Amino acid sequence: MSWRSVALGEVCSIVNGGTPKSEVEEYWNGEFNWITPKEMGKLIGKEITSTERKITAQGMKNSSAKLLPVNSIILSSRAPIGHLAINKELMATNQGCKGIVPSEKLNYEYLYHFLYSSKVVLNDMGSGTTFKELSGTKLATLKIPLPSLAIQQKIVAKLDAIFAEIDAATAAAEVNAKNAEALFQSYLNEVFDKQTKEYKNVTVGEVCSIINGGTPKSEVSEYWNGDLNWITPKEMGKLIGREIYSTERKITDKGMKNSSAKLLPINSIILSSRAPIGHLAINKELMATNQGCKGLAPKESLDYEYLYYFLLKSKRLLNDMGSGTTFKELSGTKLATVILPLPNILIQKNTVSKLDMIFGQVQIAKTSFKIKQSNLTLLKQAILQRAFSGELVKD
Repeated sequence: MSWRSVALGEVCSIVNGGTPKSEVEEYWNGEFNWITPKEMGKLIGKEITSTERKITAQGMKNSSAKLLPVNSIILSSRAPIGHLAINKELMATNQGCKGIVPSEKLNYEYLYHFLYSSKVVLNDMGSGTTFKELSGTKLATLKIPLPSLAIQQKIVAKLDAIFAEIDAATAAAEVNAKNAEALFQSYLNEVFDKQTKEYKNVTVGEVCSIINGGTPKSEVSEYWNGDLNWITPKEMGKLIGREIYSTERKITDKGMKNSSAKLLPINSIILSSRAPIGHLAINKELMATNQGCKGLAPKESLDYEYLYYFLLKSKRLLNDMGSGTTFKELSGTKLATVILPLPNILIQKNTVSKLDMIFGQVQIAKTSFKIKQSNLTLLKQAILQRAFSGELVKD
């Protein structure tokens, strides 16, 4: 089936956003919805009716922000490119978004699905050094297949029905993963909150060496692409399971020598201490970290896996102990004061064995969810490809 393709700018108005001056109180806490890419990233579903922040008529008048008609498509055009929303109330955006107002030739939900299917293309169209940004001029050149409105509506109806089933399957898998994690957290609390005569309270600093990290200068090529593992909180956030053997980036001996990075002994616990506080890993090879992590090397009286589970149980406490304005950070000094209930080494190992069984079930549930989520995302893309090539409906 062959449909005419047109440039997006031929069938849509593309509207830039803007931000009133933050220091002028009269511009803020008004009656007009105003959205940013950051808020769009939190959106569940495709529609938005109200925003976290609002601006006043004065704020609108004294900035480049413009109100978008209801049922426009809002696209984040930087940091990142690709978040999408349909506004169900009048709404303005900041300069990190583009408002796409469809003409009478274009069904707004058809446009939404098409842009959703085009996220990779849209990202590739972006340019910039600090971060990619998609300009309105480039966005206007994006080609969109344009069947009749009746066909567009049929495509929307089919996609909505199929995607409702896919989203339900994704949600069910997510619930299973969250239930397994909640059960495990409950068991962790039970294990570490109990106090018997076999346990004594010690501080983490008494039974661990706490090792700070560091980053070699990024502009010195001789410090990078070496053979020494070096990890950051960002990489820790991608970890599935609790053990890590190799890192994405590696540093050289020179990089180690000329920075505050230090190699952690095998079976240390690595804790991200900022951005965010709480990612955990056990290093199964020698490894250094950046300054956003703390390495905890346990002494003989402390089983490293017991320590791992204790820190996993204590994530909320660790986060609450952090301080800072730009972002929270947990210092080594504060971490050393955390109270750890410590039985003898045999009880620690028995506790670990029991926790390992439940932890394994949680990891299976989480891995199953990630695989299902990935497969369902691929299925969505395949269906969208069929939809916009004309295979999903017939004229």
